[in-house]
Amino acid sequence: MATASIILPIPPTSFDPVAPAALSFYAEGTEQHNVHWMVLFDDSDSEWCYWQFQLPANYASAPVLHLTYSMASANTTDDVVLGASVGSHAEGETGEGDTWDTENSLTETVDDTAGDVNVTSITLTNNDSMAANEFVMIKFRRDGGNGSDAAAGDLELLTARLDYTTT
Repeated sequence: MATASIILPIPPTSFDPVAPAALSFYAEGTEQHNVHWMVLFDDSDSEWCYWQFQLPANYASAPVLHLTYSMASANTTDDVVLGASVGSHAEGETGEGDTWDTENSLTETVDDTAGDVNVTSITLTNNDSMAANEFVMIKFRRDGGNGSDAAAGDLELLTARLDYTTT
């Protein structure tokens, strides 16, 4: 079996209406010639963003969410707590409502230098039995305010990608 990827856009499809992550951008210099978007997740509250898409016809199994991020503040190798939930809907099922499988979580030790790039992955073991051609939603969060998430400052999400095995 081969592996394929779906690039999840930054900015994401949407933000949580109650606890939204923030959208920002980095601009270098006065001409802003080097601009890139990032999603900011606070250190004192759980904040969410969402992606929605249709799974390709070649989807088989083993979804893994890959994330690239940096931290706005220096940390002394503290942890962040991240989570991803999946909602999947086949043809004929309702795509409305808040139907999510159990969250897949990860505790990640971050680099101790502000702005350094970190790369991590969350295996989506709980994936709502997603299958080829289904409408899929991924809900991602930083669980700031959780006692285990002690990294100070915003987590700056730079990229997101879903890898899976193909048929």
